[in-house]
Formats: sequence, C-alpha cells, structure tokens
Amino acid sequence: MRIGRRYHLGIPILSVEGKLIGDESKRLWEAVTELIAVGERNIILDLSRTTWIDSAGIGVVVDCYKEVIRVGGELKLLHVLPRIKRVLDTMGFLKEVFTPLYDDESEVVASFNKPGRGGV
Repeated sequence: MRIGRRYHLGIPILSVEGKLIGDESKRLWEAVTELIAVGERNIILDLSRTTWIDSAGIGVVVDCYKEVIRVGGELKLLHVLPRIKRVLDTMGFLKEVFTPLYDDESEVVASFNKPGRGGV
C-alpha cells in the first residue's frame, strides 16, 4: 500500500493506492495523525486506487474519522470504488458514517464548512 499526499485549495488529500488491509493499514493512521499534528483539521481520503479493504482497514478509516472529528474537523471520502462501497455498506458504515461520498474533487473541497490550515 502506498499513501500519497497533495493539496487542493489548502485541503489535504491522502491517496491510498493498493490494498488497505491488516497491519499495513496503520500507515493511513500515521498519515492522518501527522496532518493533524501540523494543524490540519479537514482531510480527504481518495480511494480511487484502493483495490481492497478488509476489517482492519475499515477499522483504521473509522478511527481516522473519529480522530479528525475529535479535533474539530471533518474527514470525507472521494472516489470510492463500487467494491469498496459494498464492503462499507455491508459493515454499516456507508449510511451511518461516510455519507455523502464524493466523486468530484472540487465538490468535496467546497463541501467543507471551513478551509484547512492552508486556507482557500
């Protein structure tokens, strides 16, 4: 699994490439908490290149969501592939936690109530 980082109008986007599974999924937690440590509050996870997610991966995504909420921010999902949507839905997280999902990067950036640390 690889995690890339980029910004769109000051909002950090973490791109997860490969399988978000097992112990490797902890790397996503580290990436999110690093952003929080430098003052970021709003974060986007781009899952367009995430080929699979297991229960450990979902647990890490949910933990990241809770941590971002705890510090007063929002974590949103972008480009979630159908097979990943099915897993999230089966486990009950699609409607309860990660709604809405976004397919347009500009739309998800505009959806935040306030800009990330970098400003708009």
